[in-house]
Amino acid sequence: MIRTQNKTGAQKAGGLSSGKNSTNQNRTEDCGERKEMQKMRTLTVLVSLFVLFVMSGYGNAAPYKLAISEPAFTSAGSFEFTITLNPANEESAGITYSLGQYFITFNSELLKGGNLSCEITGSDLPEILRPRNPSVSGNMIRLASNPAPGDKSDLQRVASKREGLLIAKIRVTSNGGDFAVQNAMLLWAGEESKLRTKIFCFENNRHTDVTGEIRFETYSGNVPADPDNPVQLPNEYSISQNYPNPFNPTTTIKFALPVQSNVTMKVYDIAGKEVRTLIDRNVEAGEHKIEFSANGLSSGMYFYRIIAGGYSKVMKMVLVK
Repeated sequence: MIRTQNKTGAQKAGGLSSGKNSTNQNRTEDCGERKEMQKMRTLTVLVSLFVLFVMSGYGNAAPYKLAISEPAFTSAGSFEFTITLNPANEESAGITYSLGQYFITFNSELLKGGNLSCEITGSDLPEILRPRNPSVSGNMIRLASNPAPGDKSDLQRVASKREGLLIAKIRVTSNGGDFAVQNAMLLWAGEESKLRTKIFCFENNRHTDVTGEIRFETYSGNVPADPDNPVQLPNEYSISQNYPNPFNPTTTIKFALPVQSNVTMKVYDIAGKEVRTLIDRNVEAGEHKIEFSANGLSSGMYFYRIIAGGYSKVMKMVLVK
């Protein structure tokens, strides 16, 4: 009896030990499976996040870019730069530019003393679409928005095949002498500014804000000065014959100012009726040009008249359609 009981007890003990080992083994296998499953979940999440990041990157790629470029010190006390709107890639569908306002900051250490002024010296846009009232306030260049154009034929298309649209070429001039540094540091006004650059296009018979589709490019770096080749100011007021002449439908008119002046230039028909105002604002001294678009006007002879300071002159031009 005693031997039997001992044997039975030993069998029970062996059975318990075997059960514990089996349980531990099962637990080890379950733990390993859980770790493998956790690794697979982690890997799946990482792959998903990577795909989402890549896809969002492609989805958010701006199809257009607004660039500050070609800065140059044209004299010891003036510099110029351009604002251009360009397709960012060949897939850009194209937009019809209609409205735009622009705010650009520059290096506050640029100025030794005096005041700065600015003017638009060139643009691919017809007069009605050009930014208005260029001015400098503190270290910010401001270009107000053009009015909403009534004549939709003046609107400019920016498409992938174009090299880009010159919004404005801007000249900044100091009346206090030379600039103090060579780094103009031209930057678009940031989020801390209440004044923000905005661009609108005309689609589906309305003006639509497309600023969110624009990538803003700035310029920060030294701009070589060229004091040996300063801009020469004209000695007298003058206005040139428009070119081409006859024209259809646009022509360019050049004029020169020896000093800063309030300039008015208007176009009249053969009966002496005013049909367009090309410019009516204060303009810096120098040589300037303005484009006249005769869209909406009939063929015939027209006259343009400039009044600047004590200077006044009338010229004639011919529109042939």
